[in-house]
Amino acid sequence: MSINEKWVCLKVPLTCGEWVQGRLNGDDFLVSCPIDIFTKISLSCQEKETQDISVTANRIDHDGNVTYPPKAINAVKKVCSELGINGFDFKLEIECPKPEGKGFATSSADVLGSIMAVLKLFNLDIPASKFFRIGVEIEPSDSIGFSGLWKINHRINSAKQMANFDPVYLGEILKGQVMVIDLGGKVETMEFNQNKYLTDLYDKNEATSLKAYNYIKEGINNRDLSLMAKGSTLSAISHQKILPKAELECIIDNITTLEALGVVVAHSGTLVGIIYPEEKKDMTDFYSWHRKEGPGEIIGNYPLRGGGVEWIGGGVIEAS
Repeated sequence: MSINEKWVCLKVPLTCGEWVQGRLNGDDFLVSCPIDIFTKISLSCQEKETQDISVTANRIDHDGNVTYPPKAINAVKKVCSELGINGFDFKLEIECPKPEGKGFATSSADVLGSIMAVLKLFNLDIPASKFFRIGVEIEPSDSIGFSGLWKINHRINSAKQMANFDPVYLGEILKGQVMVIDLGGKVETMEFNQNKYLTDLYDKNEATSLKAYNYIKEGINNRDLSLMAKGSTLSAISHQKILPKAELECIIDNITTLEALGVVVAHSGTLVGIIYPEEKKDMTDFYSWHRKEGPGEIIGNYPLRGGGVEWIGGGVIEAS
């Protein structure tokens, strides 16, 4: 018997790190900084005779290498289990334009994009709390996938934290742009988050993290990107005690000269973004400075955005 095949294709924004990351009141938290670079997720399914779920998948990385994506496969199976979806054979393909270990949230895009693809495939909606919780149960995740900017606990360490898991919607992103620089090297996110000293280090930074977070909330509420940049710069500086970036001070010292608002960093990566207002068009000063003394490799200049996925297409392939 021939069986029709359903398919969807969508894209998930990557990030230039986080507006802020730390701990508040005993819980880890972050607010991701999505930008206009995307991972593409394609998912299809056909009914099968047995009531289990099977997933075949591949992932094409930025160099064109094809790898096996176990976390994304786990995400498909987990969301199906949560929603009672049974008896399907899934095919998943991921195309990611950026390398891992930098702070682009490539792994989160794989996981959260795969969850969202299942929801779109079956025309289902779930609350943001459930969506992000499924992702965090698989790995420490960024707050992308749902429209807007979100504060989430990205490191769930106890049943109590899971029971109290409650993402906070902060609002829509302001218009602006970020010049992304890679300072080099690679940070293994899972290894970083398993550091036994990390909790104590974040606890010592709590007052500064709260101040940075409040600036970011105030900036969103007042539609003032300079306040958001003030918060993200404060978070970046305070995080030097946890994952130092030797070149960060040089960049921050030149913010006024570069006519920029501040910086945003990958707290567990190697990226630094220089934040500019939307109306800044002439980047001559930046490129001149970078040629003479600027650190790292320029990745590009990207618009800021919220975390929602973008629909590419979908439908049903009729069995012949």
